[in-house]
Amino acid sequence: MNDITINYGGQQLHLVKSETLIGIKPNRNEGTTGGPSRRRIREMDTGAQLGNFNILNVSDVPDNIEVILDKLRSSYEIQTGTHTYHTSDDGVPFVPTGEIYLVFNDKATTAQCQKLIEKHQLQIVKSYGEKELVVRTSKDSLNPIKIVAELQKSKYVEIAEPDLSTPGRLCSSFSLPADGLLDNQWHLENKGYHRGTNIGFEAGADARVVKAWERMRSMGSSSVVVAIIDDGFDLIHPDLADVGKIVNPWDFIRNSPDPSPNYNDWHGTACAGVALGSANGVGILGAAPNSRLMPIRWGRWLSDESVERWFDYAREQGASVLSCSWGAAANVYVLSERQKRAIRRCAEEGRDNLGTVICFAAGNDNLDIEATDKSSHYGFANHPNVIAVSAINSMDKKSNYSNYGKNISVCAPSSGRVGITTSDVTGTFVFNDNTQAYAGYGPGDYYHEFGGTSSACPLVAGICALILSIDPSMHAKDVKDLIERTARKVGNLQDYDANGHSTIYGYGCIDAEKAVEELLESINTPMISIDQINKIPLHYARTDEHPYGTIGYRSSFYVEKDLNKTLKSCFRELFKACPLGTPKAITTAGIQVNKPGQHGPGRAFDLDAIFWEDYTFVTNNFRQDPILYLGIESYLRKHFGVVLNYFYNNSHKDHWHMDKSAALTFDKTSRSKVLYVQLTLNYIYNIPVFIDGEWGPQTAGAVAEAFQMLNINGEITTKKYWFKYLELSGTIAFRLFEQDKNPRALIDNLYAMLRDADFPQKNSVLESLNNFLNHDQTEKWFATIATEKDLPAIIEDITAIA
Repeated sequence: MNDITINYGGQQLHLVKSETLIGIKPNRNEGTTGGPSRRRIREMDTGAQLGNFNILNVSDVPDNIEVILDKLRSSYEIQTGTHTYHTSDDGVPFVPTGEIYLVFNDKATTAQCQKLIEKHQLQIVKSYGEKELVVRTSKDSLNPIKIVAELQKSKYVEIAEPDLSTPGRLCSSFSLPADGLLDNQWHLENKGYHRGTNIGFEAGADARVVKAWERMRSMGSSSVVVAIIDDGFDLIHPDLADVGKIVNPWDFIRNSPDPSPNYNDWHGTACAGVALGSANGVGILGAAPNSRLMPIRWGRWLSDESVERWFDYAREQGASVLSCSWGAAANVYVLSERQKRAIRRCAEEGRDNLGTVICFAAGNDNLDIEATDKSSHYGFANHPNVIAVSAINSMDKKSNYSNYGKNISVCAPSSGRVGITTSDVTGTFVFNDNTQAYAGYGPGDYYHEFGGTSSACPLVAGICALILSIDPSMHAKDVKDLIERTARKVGNLQDYDANGHSTIYGYGCIDAEKAVEELLESINTPMISIDQINKIPLHYARTDEHPYGTIGYRSSFYVEKDLNKTLKSCFRELFKACPLGTPKAITTAGIQVNKPGQHGPGRAFDLDAIFWEDYTFVTNNFRQDPILYLGIESYLRKHFGVVLNYFYNNSHKDHWHMDKSAALTFDKTSRSKVLYVQLTLNYIYNIPVFIDGEWGPQTAGAVAEAFQMLNINGEITTKKYWFKYLELSGTIAFRLFEQDKNPRALIDNLYAMLRDADFPQKNSVLESLNNFLNHDQTEKWFATIATEKDLPAIIEDITAIA
């Protein structure tokens, strides 16, 4: 009986015996009789296991499947041997485990039930009731499928179903499509051997795109639209012609929705294939096969009007990502303000103000895109709102033609050793004299020698589309930050500066897998949207209309729930202690729309400024009021392991970057924490010490002197005493700040300033001030103000309370 149909799950299930696969359940007993040797069994073992059965492939065994099963069953090494079955032609095995779900009907008496169980030599495993059982075959039983078939014929049986074990698969599982040229596309996954050779290839010298698909278990989303500005697009190409693939095409030469190429307009089709060639079982794959294409055929020249029209069109039509593999013919091309603003509008206002991610090719002249001697300047690639892409080859080395410079964001695999396989314009081109030539770079529908930064750029654009398919709420600048932060270092590590940037490679080769992995991790972490902390409104001020240091505009931010709790606790404590009281607004540079910060999205808070009704505190203005500055920071350091500023870190010189990625304890090797201590010693405790962020004997001695003043008997490296130093320093700083704002002190300071000044009305102003000071009401007012205290008195007062 090679096939059998049984009742299963309320319908007919047709089972066909596998001709090549069997299942065995090994026995722990040692020794053998006449069965196959252990070595032979190991050779047949597929490595798969179903329901405690090892699956063997017996396709190359000379005996038929029944003979080999009999031999295996006779071996002491084998407890059970069984056929496997298929339910279709997909080759997926089903193994009967030996258990049977058995329900007797109302007609069956206990004796009749018992008789059937004994007839088939079954053992009771579990009972759901008197007549609802799970039974198991014994060594003397027949094949469970045969038993089920017999039981289903009985007039006393309502249900009899075998337990079938088969491989499982996650609902979101991913299978790599079988597009025929994928193995040629080494830039997606470089295995070290392609096109029949290993010469010119280094395994792993790729953008990790295939691994990113596997991590995502998808190839992107059709909701993400990639616009490409280029020379022409073959929209009937097999890899671009899927239904719904094309969105809002436009030709700025013909002023029509038909961007098809003229003769020699082959470039756009090739770029489109690299970015988003479809997964349809033929040809090539783009980096984001499921994304849709907005083809924009450009004009014949660059001008303010043309550039503005292209970028405004992409923005207005809702492009998620924009790929630009072009530039000016001139070595030196500086963008006009109109062009700059058109690009910035697209990058900031596209996608409903989340911004369109704009990628630009760096160019292929082996020049610095912003040479200090002004010999070359590639304005588009230098725009601060774009991702500038340079090229590396299939050996992870700089492509010899690739431009470079300080504004390169990332590099990406392209030609240099081996070209890129992508889509090419199809068919033939007929000239006016009726002569014909193949359309495209070569005959056929695919081109294998595409390259330059022209190919690297749409590869990055496609990866950005994958990122947005995971989290469509990301701001364009956050996508740029993510790919820069997760890029893998290539070339010589000495080429990278302290911030991890290289003029040749940018922040490294784009790594789709790592970017996707970090993003998936972040969105699986509980996040909430906040627009206030303890009812204090949060504002954003990082635009031309609302520059840094202004109050900006009300905005919302995504943070992890745990960070939000810390922010609430921290600022509640801070403003309770601060003499200025509760502010009217806080401005922050991040986590604007789930901004991936230095230590991950939603896990850090970048503080720009605090606005009270009559006082503004801006974090880059230490000189304005160092006492208040240090008082605030003292309270922040009790809650955050990292609090950066002080101009020693260029990436944080204009804001405080607060996160929990480091321990709250004091660390002598932490430049940030040592600088804080040195500044408090100087400005709060009047103990002179050299401010350099380095822990040494002088700083250690000054800390000991301060601890003596504060009556702290312990080491600053102990969390208890570090926290005590923070709390006392913050409280003392706020008291000193309050003293400095005391009306008597302010008037004394004003009197001293006027006395030393030289201006025509000096005498009359001083006379008026003296009249005010000598007035009896003024004296009564001053009498109501607390007596001014000096530092020792303040310390004594506060430590007594503490």
